Amino acid sequence: MDKTKTLQDSLNELQTFLELEENWDTYDGKPSTAQSVEIASKILQKIHDQNPNLKPTHVSPISSGIYLLWQIGDLDIDVEIDEESMFYYEYSNNTEIKEVYEKECFYGENIEKDIDEIVGRIIKRHTLGDINDNL
Repeated sequence: MDKTKTLQDSLNELQTFLELEENWDTYDGKPSTAQSVEIASKILQKIHDQNPNLKPTHVSPISSGIYLLWQIGDLDIDVEIDEESMFYYEYSNNTEIKEVYEKECFYGENIEKDIDEIVGRIIKRHTLGDINDNL
């Protein structure tokens, strides 16, 4: 993602993922769902509200969903939002790939709590800046 983009630019870009054609990726990819765009938008908005300078490195569509990536030092943080659930991964991006944390969240009554937890982890990781620091 272009680090000069504003939050509104990113939110507008997410909306375009709803308009993708079927098979947009030549692998039977489906447009992002309204729910995945809404959740990705909430994550980006909440992070922006707490730290306007913490922007994702990459935002892209995945079949029926959204992929968000933050790279913080030796840490990659992936958030994959699809039509049924949200996956969150932290792992080292150096030569020794080691998974640090993983969480799967299913949509339902706890989704707002799950979004807040994910946003909190991203903010804390950015503040700590070290994969070896425990949250």
